[in-house]
Amino acid sequence: MKSVQVAKNGEFYDRIFPIVLANAQIYDPIEILKYIEHWETKTIELDNAMKRVAAANLQGIREKIDLYTEIRNTIAQLTDLLQNMNTLSADIHQQSEFEELIKAIENRINQDAISQHTSTKPQLEPHTIHSHPQHPQPSLSHSPNRNQPTINYQDFQILVDKNNNIRADSQQGEVWSELRLERNQIELALQLIESEKTNSNLLKTFGNQLYQALFPNQINAKFHATMAAAEKNQDSVRLPLIFESPELATLPWEFLYDQGTNTFLANNIQTVLSRYIDVPLQKRDIKTATLPLKVLLVISTPTDLPSLDTTAEQNLIQQALKKHIETGQIELDVLQKATIRNINQKLREKPYNIFHFIGHGEFNNNKGYIVLVDENDKAKLLDDETFANFFLGDCNLGLVILNCCKGAAVSSNQPFAGTAANLVRRGIPAVVAMQYPIWDSTAKLFADKFYRTLAQGYPVDAAIQKTRNLISMEVGLDKPDFATPVLYMRAKDGIILNGF
Repeated sequence: MKSVQVAKNGEFYDRIFPIVLANAQIYDPIEILKYIEHWETKTIELDNAMKRVAAANLQGIREKIDLYTEIRNTIAQLTDLLQNMNTLSADIHQQSEFEELIKAIENRINQDAISQHTSTKPQLEPHTIHSHPQHPQPSLSHSPNRNQPTINYQDFQILVDKNNNIRADSQQGEVWSELRLERNQIELALQLIESEKTNSNLLKTFGNQLYQALFPNQINAKFHATMAAAEKNQDSVRLPLIFESPELATLPWEFLYDQGTNTFLANNIQTVLSRYIDVPLQKRDIKTATLPLKVLLVISTPTDLPSLDTTAEQNLIQQALKKHIETGQIELDVLQKATIRNINQKLREKPYNIFHFIGHGEFNNNKGYIVLVDENDKAKLLDDETFANFFLGDCNLGLVILNCCKGAAVSSNQPFAGTAANLVRRGIPAVVAMQYPIWDSTAKLFADKFYRTLAQGYPVDAAIQKTRNLISMEVGLDKPDFATPVLYMRAKDGIILNGF
């Protein structure tokens, strides 16, 4: 674990002086995979065991699963680092009485002593203990920016099982209740929202119905206790929602409205609301990216479908990231012809961290489709399972954004919501999708605010929350736009721009 932390700090070449034992298998990919499999198994076993124990009794245990996950996620990178260091075996060291190793350690000690007496830390060269050519120093992460916002969170996780039992977990303890929500009581409101015949009273009444169902008395009291404790400590509250019932998962919980405080939870910047996909796979953080952060913007404009103002949205994204592009911290690539072959080839060219899709979606026979183009620029439908295959095994991708604009005609975002959940289940740490159609103007506002906030170093869930807040002010609380962006996550935190 110590070596993992040293590597994360970018000091591996300066602090680690490895000796390769005779039975070490750091050059054998099969053996490396065995190490990874071992820690995956340990993580899954611990995760399953934790589910059988009350949250209040897990103090000190949760940190273990984070430790196991971190070790598993860095094994391959650590072995790469060791291979690049041209390490020597114990026998070779013994033959020279460890002369080269001693010299390397003495050199490091001298450098540290010098740095303590100078105001500016000297640049340290990667050490080597023999005369082979030196390798450039890779890093598993980059150092945080002094200007990056520091946000502390208190978690308030809500899980609703298939029997409508609610379990709320927080630092204030665990509490159970039952969700009671009659679909026919909210059906009219759902229809009015989908047809955009809304006003603020309708959305508040509907949101309060959702809130009363998800936050019955005991859970509401526990939630407000958590909010009060967070406010006292100047913390924020993370509110991940888990729904085991597909019927409940399809409801627009981003409209949750707390009548007591007169706030929609989805745009209250003290809370960060997301949908957590509780899958039986290993929990995985959004991977800290090495600079430059790589963003792929894919634009699909079939000539046989209504046109979208994709140029304006592309310009907004480029403008939001302009400073970071110019300084080499972000690479933004744009793919204008969104064929299957072009997307597949582009994703193999470099390890992208963010995949942003702008285009149409369709929903047929209870299945979502993403609309790409064929070689003749006509619409080509790709179902959500096939679309997810683009990203199988991609460990660098931390975020997928699925965005559909509405130009002269309506283009439904309903397939994107279903596709988003499926992508998270297939391994993507975080996916942002639109659950209702939005106008071009709102889509541009979303792109501008979201990327600017993300580029400032905020976690993805905080960036979404701030974006919803701005939309509510710009577009109004009488329209459903502010609750349209939905964040699906399976990551512990949303930090992907750790160096800004």
